[in-house]
Amino acid sequence: MKRLLHICQLVLLVAVTLWSCTSLSGVGSKLSTAYALVNEHPDSTLSMLEDIDRSALSVAERARYALFYSIAQDKMGLDVDNDSLLRVAYSYFSRLPEDTLYGKCCYYMGLYYNTQDSTKRAIACYKEAIASSDKLGD
Repeated sequence: MKRLLHICQLVLLVAVTLWSCTSLSGVGSKLSTAYALVNEHPDSTLSMLEDIDRSALSVAERARYALFYSIAQDKMGLDVDNDSLLRVAYSYFSRLPEDTLYGKCCYYMGLYYNTQDSTKRAIACYKEAIASSDKLGD
């Protein structure tokens, strides 16, 4: 039974991935699909994100891309150490503290600072992530 469930999840993943790649709504749809898959299938998410032409992204899409890429890296056990990529998301979402992705962005920026031995900055980001989470009930 467990094996059948796993096979069904894999078929669903493939179907969603194929649908997102052929969807008329474009990059926004791919980013939404990537976010939906990132917790369960971070490797597929990274693959999907790497197929996106970043030069064609809007500012908001570039920020979401950067955040989702960082989340996928972390979920795969890789260090979130690409400052230039994550900073794109952080500078965008820091202007939108009501956005549901703001707290996640603060958390991942804290992870980055933690890898750089910048404890004060990491703690400040973690505190902001907690405050955002509490405020939004996330």
